[in-house]
Amino acid sequence: MLVGLTICYLILAGLSLYGNTRRTANVLFSLIAVCFAVWSFGMALFMGGSSTSMMRLGAKLFYFAATCFAPLLLFFIVCYPRVRKIVRYAAIVPIVTTTIIAVLLALYPNFIITTIKLDSNGWTIEVNRIGYIVFAVPFVAYFFAAMCVDLWRRLHYSSGMWVHRLYYMSGIAATSIPGFVFDLVLPFYGEYRWIWIGPLASVIFLGTTLYSMARFRMLHVKSFLVQAVTYASLIVTLAACYGAAFFGLSQVFLPKMSKPSPGMFILNTILVLAAAFAFQPLRRMFDRYAERIFYHRKYSAEHVVNVLTRLTVRSTDLDTLLRSYLRAFSDMFRPRYAAVVFKDAQHKPYAVGKRLTAHMAYDEITQLKQNGTISMHGIAVLLPLCVSTQEIGYLVIGEGKDEREYRKRDIALFGVLADQLSIALLNIFRLEEIRRFAGTLEHEVNDATAQLRRSNEQLRFLDTVKDEFVSMASHQLRTPLTSVKGYLSMVLDGDAGEISASQRQLLQEAFTSSERMVHLISDFLNVSRLQTGKFVIDRVQTDLVSLVAEEVANVSQVASAHKVNVRFRKPARFPLLYLDENKLRQVIMNLIDNAIYYSPNADTVRVRLSIEDGNVVLRVVDHGMGVPKDAQKRLFTKFFRAENARRQRPDGTGIGLYLAKKVIHGHGGSLIFESELGKGSTFGFRLPIRRLEKPPKKTVPDPLVPLMQGSSHLCNAALATIG
Repeated sequence: MLVGLTICYLILAGLSLYGNTRRTANVLFSLIAVCFAVWSFGMALFMGGSSTSMMRLGAKLFYFAATCFAPLLLFFIVCYPRVRKIVRYAAIVPIVTTTIIAVLLALYPNFIITTIKLDSNGWTIEVNRIGYIVFAVPFVAYFFAAMCVDLWRRLHYSSGMWVHRLYYMSGIAATSIPGFVFDLVLPFYGEYRWIWIGPLASVIFLGTTLYSMARFRMLHVKSFLVQAVTYASLIVTLAACYGAAFFGLSQVFLPKMSKPSPGMFILNTILVLAAAFAFQPLRRMFDRYAERIFYHRKYSAEHVVNVLTRLTVRSTDLDTLLRSYLRAFSDMFRPRYAAVVFKDAQHKPYAVGKRLTAHMAYDEITQLKQNGTISMHGIAVLLPLCVSTQEIGYLVIGEGKDEREYRKRDIALFGVLADQLSIALLNIFRLEEIRRFAGTLEHEVNDATAQLRRSNEQLRFLDTVKDEFVSMASHQLRTPLTSVKGYLSMVLDGDAGEISASQRQLLQEAFTSSERMVHLISDFLNVSRLQTGKFVIDRVQTDLVSLVAEEVANVSQVASAHKVNVRFRKPARFPLLYLDENKLRQVIMNLIDNAIYYSPNADTVRVRLSIEDGNVVLRVVDHGMGVPKDAQKRLFTKFFRAENARRQRPDGTGIGLYLAKKVIHGHGGSLIFESELGKGSTFGFRLPIRRLEKPPKKTVPDPLVPLMQGSSHLCNAALATIG
């Protein structure tokens, strides 16, 4: 029995070292298990020894094991789960004391037991009480100190992690009671007959320790222990099934076979193959049962990720995200608590469950992590939350409510969920930044809009005033200028008597100037009407060929003065179109007039009227100075003139082409413009025949009184108005 205990304790020592050879706690616990093994083995030699020397050797072994056990237990309690700095200084006294006692046990054979003899009454054992006291007092002191330290730490760090400590410390306590009575007190009086009860009572410690290792995370050997139990059960099951099957089938099919035969070989091969095929299904079955027994956590990783992903996608604010996320996390994994602690002070910590870390700051948890004492506060897993490679906080996971350790796959899944939460936090933070920026931008836009609205109101007011002024000035100036033009025409026609050639020349220049002033005033009035929405296209049936011919004839005098020849070939057949005759006449006149003014002397301006692809096309082609490329895009805007045009004709207004665009677009047509600097230009327009060959549905009279230069009927109308 004692030898079996020795083997069990040696296995326990191996398990603790397997958990982690670099952890001080694992090494110390393995040494404690070795002490129990030596204690049991020494007790076996002492109780079963057939000679005095063997009994003395057994006594030395179990007293040596007891001497080392108490200080090792004290060190283990101080170091588990993490090494404390105080150990370096507190270890001096126990080490020195243990070394002295061990040396005394080795050098002085009679240090504790002086006499061992066999007589008629059995074995007689006498004890050196001074040596026994030297051994017993440090043992009791260290053992009592170990119990006090364990109690103090349990009171100050109460959490789920101490439950498994309660199991193995209860085992030590249960072992120590019979050990004190039968292995420490009674031997002091020379009573060694019941000394074997102490080692046998250590079975309690062995059982509680193995239970803590199997169910909880003591010394991190649970995974190996669970696998060992699983595979041991699997091998035993397969062996039993193989033996039962071989025996049964051999009795049925090979009842009379007593020696190896081909039939036995075939049967054995079939059973071995069946065992091989059954290995994996049985292993999975035993794994499932081990999961239920030792871990008791059943979940689907895919389901967990899907549920938490939906929560992160649906949440649009930080508070909703963390509360729903931690609540779902806690429901699935059942930790004592789950919390998120942020690095910056702007975001408060969030916790679900037992709020052990809710009051902790990021710096405090970081310090615990650096010191290796997070488990002292019930923290099972601590995962960093990173946004763009920058750590912003921690996902803190407490110990399980069922006191079971998290497996490697649990921790791996926690890492995936922490990365998922980090991405969700990144999105939330960016959304918050966008909201803050949108709020600021909205405020700035509102201010800018209000300022722009005030500026627009002022501009509209100024524009209205301007339009009213232009309209009033145009109306006020048009009447006297028309009168002047009419009187000059009468004088030139000889109604006021004969005039000399020099007088005629002067009057002709005055008439041309007045005529130009009338055109300018009409342009300004049309622009004003465009701004106020009173510019109306009044279409009537018009002979466009005759209209173009009249305007070519009207500009003949101006063309002669500039030594420019204007050529127009009338097309043979041409449809009658419904056009605004007065406005279109002004457009044609402006195009020909510009070609004359911007052409060099002795040049020819060609006016072409044709039908192309269902459109009436008018082109005025010159070989003048052309339009620069940088000015071509703005050529048809209001009041714009190219630099070379301003030098050639300083008195221009930049309104003619702008009005031409409006008139042509009002007819549903488009402008023609081609130009090359230094080589000439082509201006014109296209008008759709299908649209203009039908009369308009409604004809609105044009409020603009047309003023045409160079025509006799216009002069008569002006005189009639004056009269």
